[in-house]
Amino acid sequence: MPLVTIEVADTVPAATRLAYADAVNAGLVEGLGMDAEDRFQVIHPLPAGCIIADPSYLGGQRRAVVYVRILMVAMYDAEQKAAMYDAVARHLEAEGVRPDDVFIAVTENHLEDWYPGARGAKGEG
Repeated sequence: MPLVTIEVADTVPAATRLAYADAVNAGLVEGLGMDAEDRFQVIHPLPAGCIIADPSYLGGQRRAVVYVRILMVAMYDAEQKAAMYDAVARHLEAEGVRPDDVFIAVTENHLEDWYPGARGAKGEG
């Protein structure tokens, strides 16, 4: 059950932001084998001046960065996460995001760190 935060400039149209969210979800499903319905996302449109990314750090050519933060349970190895990064970047590219503009950060925790609502906490669904 990942919790995904997507941060983009507020100049990105709302429909495009939703397409980005769909692309990230598709990348998680493809790369990690997650259920498509296991989708919990927050989109933060921010003033363009609040999104800072060095335009050439590590050899990139960044112009319009899309930050993707994924909080998820620690259960995937490095190879699975690399497959997820590739899949998310590829799906975002299909929505017009240049690969150099994709920035993904994963934070992991444990099952006991989640409360998915009363029914989920009791194991009832």
